[in-house]
Amino acid sequence: MINLKNLIILFSFISVNSFAQWTVQEQITTFGSKIKNPIKLQVEENNGAYRFIAHNKSLYPYRIELNFTVLQNLQPFVKTTTIVANSGKTTILNLKKQNESSSANYEYSYSYKIAGNNKECNNDFPYLFPIGKGNVVSFVTTGKHANIHTRDAFKLTSGDTVYCVRKGIVTAIPDMYEEVDRFSNSYSLEIKHDDGSIIIINGVDLKNTFVKYSQTVYPGQPLGLVDKYEKVTLDLYHLDAKSKLNRKEIKYYLNEKPQAFSMEFRNAVCEYPFEIITSEMRRREIKKFKKNKLY
Repeated sequence: MINLKNLIILFSFISVNSFAQWTVQEQITTFGSKIKNPIKLQVEENNGAYRFIAHNKSLYPYRIELNFTVLQNLQPFVKTTTIVANSGKTTILNLKKQNESSSANYEYSYSYKIAGNNKECNNDFPYLFPIGKGNVVSFVTTGKHANIHTRDAFKLTSGDTVYCVRKGIVTAIPDMYEEVDRFSNSYSLEIKHDDGSIIIINGVDLKNTFVKYSQTVYPGQPLGLVDKYEKVTLDLYHLDAKSKLNRKEIKYYLNEKPQAFSMEFRNAVCEYPFEIITSEMRRREIKKFKKNKLY
């Protein structure tokens, strides 16, 4: 009999200091939405061999703990085993009959939680501006005299395109709020990077999104049109090895180096250099990019 434990996942966060001329976006401490029953376990039997398989519906890895309360005439003898299952199908354990002429018996339960990333976050990765090559950087401002700038928030105009800032996998899109592991509680577009960082992009129009869930996207690729509020905001987090969600500072590429968000960006011309765009691409992806066939 399977006893599936309900699990509430909470994350701690690191505060980011704000400067006098900036306001910062609200910080995230938990999932905005969560897949219901992201992990299902299946047992395949074939000629006395038993294969325990996890099916992960999420695009995030999950740590699964499998516990046996009964295990008769099966080997190896295991009480508990733990494995990290990536998206899709993963074999947890293989068991085989010890005595072919006797019957086997087993009972088990399993639990799961989202798994962190053992890779260190690249804190100096040079992110592109999301406003498009050759466009001038303009900040979102607030306050009585419009002298307060919102950190990592860029002003666009109706019909402008929002662009990808780093290679990754789309884990949430604006018109797909339910049944995805989404960190933001808004209709954001979220992209998971190879180092375990997640960028949350708000401001892409619900009905004019150009990319799909689970799609690999590349720096400089159009993601969609800006929504009616004519601004796009970015938030960067890292899910570490202990499954803690830590807020990170975004370093933008400007003047041939990554730089923290500052007043120097105002009226800067957006650059999309080939070296930055292709820095995380595979060889075949670079070939397609050169031929304008990557996306």
